[in-house]
Amino acid sequence: MTDVVDNEASFKITRGSIVRVAGVLLCLQLPAICGHHVAAEELSLRDERGAVPAWHVEEAPSTARVASQAVRDKGQSFQRFRIRNHGNSNVILAARQHVSVMHPELIATVRLHTTAAGIRSGLLILFPHQTDPRTGEPLVTILRGEIHRRADSWQDHTIAATAAAYESQMRRVRTELHRPDIDDRDATVIGVVLIVEPMPNDVFMDIGTVEFGPVVAPPAELSVSLPQPNRPDKPARVPFEVRLNTVYLNQQPAILQFIPDHGEGADFYSELGVNAVWAPDCRDDAHLSQLQNRGIAVLATPPHPKNDEENPARMQTSVSPLDQLCPHVSAWYVGTRVAPDQLMHLLSWSREIRNADRVLRRSLLADVAGAEGPASREIDLVGIS
Repeated sequence: MTDVVDNEASFKITRGSIVRVAGVLLCLQLPAICGHHVAAEELSLRDERGAVPAWHVEEAPSTARVASQAVRDKGQSFQRFRIRNHGNSNVILAARQHVSVMHPELIATVRLHTTAAGIRSGLLILFPHQTDPRTGEPLVTILRGEIHRRADSWQDHTIAATAAAYESQMRRVRTELHRPDIDDRDATVIGVVLIVEPMPNDVFMDIGTVEFGPVVAPPAELSVSLPQPNRPDKPARVPFEVRLNTVYLNQQPAILQFIPDHGEGADFYSELGVNAVWAPDCRDDAHLSQLQNRGIAVLATPPHPKNDEENPARMQTSVSPLDQLCPHVSAWYVGTRVAPDQLMHLLSWSREIRNADRVLRRSLLADVAGAEGPASREIDLVGIS
């Protein structure tokens, strides 16, 4: 007889569809997944192989749906997930019980059964002395391990924190943040993760035991700074995206309604019902931060480099890194009623902006009086006057 510990918010056990897991038939029906993701129930499970940690959703797009439950069967224990992710970013599951100072002998092994190949394991690494310019919090990265090679089969994933693997990941981090140096003093592994890429069909996963060690406890003074899972997300800006001809504000589809900002307070804009403003100064951190904290997206005109007088499309100087210069901007507004004869200058400026904003990669918007086709190849959202 199968012993199932149910997370009622996520699952309902009925006579329904039959799911085969590791040669055992379980009468299990999953309800329709709706709302946002459901965190895994905190359970202490063990089987003959060792401890089965509790996993939670570390990161997921707003469109993803995740349900979970813990299962015990004939001496084996595992945590079952159903993941529906048809978006364009990954779902990341994490077990945060595993903490150790980063060292080259550290190895983690995760036992996993899944209905889809391509799931990747990894170690979540915290750099307590390095601030992530995208979030303002201590930098966290993932040292990636093995990929699940075969669907519908059990596999032991091994993640080895070797010196070569660590240095390879550090090179990727430096490139991603466009910074030559990363302060990796007291680098600490704060969990084991599984990375699930977007897939056309629902993915069912059974996560078994985790082996982790040898453990070197981090210094006591660092324990208070370890980031906690499921903490409230307070970004420096309201995220702005353009996907499939749709504007997304804070990861939700929206109709963009914005007016010029003349220094009015957030209450004024909230009463008007606008969801964004066009700010004249992208470096007015105090004012823009207040607007962002109230859920009002900020569009701003980025700094303009000096251009060649004989060739306006050629920039003589570059733009400073915009993630540090203007952290409270949601997107860049680069022109109103831009004439066709100014298009080359607009596109050259846009490329400079993208080069200077490689860390945050914020969207570009422009209003043009013509040549909207060529403009749309470089600008994310183009309006026509």
